[in-house]
Amino acid sequence: MTVALVGTPGSIRTSGSNATVDLPSDNPGDLATFIGGNYPSGFDSVVGSVNGAYTKAVGYIDGGNNAAEIWYFPNASASTETLTITPTVPTDVYISGVACRFSGVVTSSPLDQTGTSAGTTSVTASGANTQASELVLMLGVADEGYSSFGFTTPSGYTQLGVEQDSNSYTGFIAAYKVV
Repeated sequence: MTVALVGTPGSIRTSGSNATVDLPSDNPGDLATFIGGNYPSGFDSVVGSVNGAYTKAVGYIDGGNNAAEIWYFPNASASTETLTITPTVPTDVYISGVACRFSGVVTSSPLDQTGTSAGTTSVTASGANTQASELVLMLGVADEGYSSFGFTTPSGYTQLGVEQDSNSYTGFIAAYKVV
């Protein structure tokens, strides 16, 4: 089965406290995801109004309290749901991210590799792919008080969302590819 993005990603860009985003779908069995960043903390939970609690695939917090996290729910039901994203520090947060669904991903144990890195442009996850047509998600986060980061989509990836302004939000870029 070929992995494909389903519908248009739902973008999140907020400051204050919890964030919500609608994630529409008519396809049963999709992999539902939230890919995002936050200042000054990571996330305690991502919970869907239909599917319930999502699982954190990977999370990284740098020394400046900028978090980058990817959450997922395999074999999601065929319903539009509202995701509630709850940060660890509940006030004065700057959440930016994207929620999206992918079809064609295995419905049981879809996560097989993760990798993180700070201050570089390259991350390698160790190990071999465990299935054909694997989904690779990438997330870059920065919060330096710039109004224009100049994030660009890595070669071979398709952009899911970007926030170039970190004066009011957490700067981020999210993208995917199938290998």
